[in-house]
Amino acid sequence: CLSLIFIDKVVNYVGETPIIKNLFEEKYKKIFKEFNGSEPSSEHLLSIQGYYFAQNSKGEFADNEGGIKQQKEIYDAILRDKEEILRFGDSTANKIEFIFSHSALGVGWDNPNVFQICTLKDTSNEIKKRQEVGRGMRLCVNDKGERQDADVLGDHVFDTNILTVIASESYA
Repeated sequence: CLSLIFIDKVVNYVGETPIIKNLFEEKYKKIFKEFNGSEPSSEHLLSIQGYYFAQNSKGEFADNEGGIKQQKEIYDAILRDKEEILRFGDSTANKIEFIFSHSALGVGWDNPNVFQICTLKDTSNEIKKRQEVGRGMRLCVNDKGERQDADVLGDHVFDTNILTVIASESYA
């Protein structure tokens, strides 16, 4: 199960004072402790987060969709080896659960097991809003990679394929 979080400014996740990253980790630790009785390790906390941000020619992260020179491991995990994100129950499987992005992952990214989308930014661009929400409008797959459609689930197709969108006010 993946959650996509579209943010307003890249610096709020990878900057000197990454407010969004800090708030996310604070809340995640609290919820993790409630369910598991202990705090998550630093390694676990890092392994569940991925990000997709463009970089400019100087290698600095940018608030646009210009270049796609990303930190190699995370870029490969999210865009090139995206099947790994879908692997179930394998200790070597990619553990990314939360992907932070500034743009709409518009370079052919498609992952069927996105169940939550959160928009922490305002936008008036209808196409961008549709692209962001569209990242979660896929039929999910099971552990064998089979689409969970009406042929497989019958009347329960809408009980399984649920997308939760947490939107800013600009998504009226």
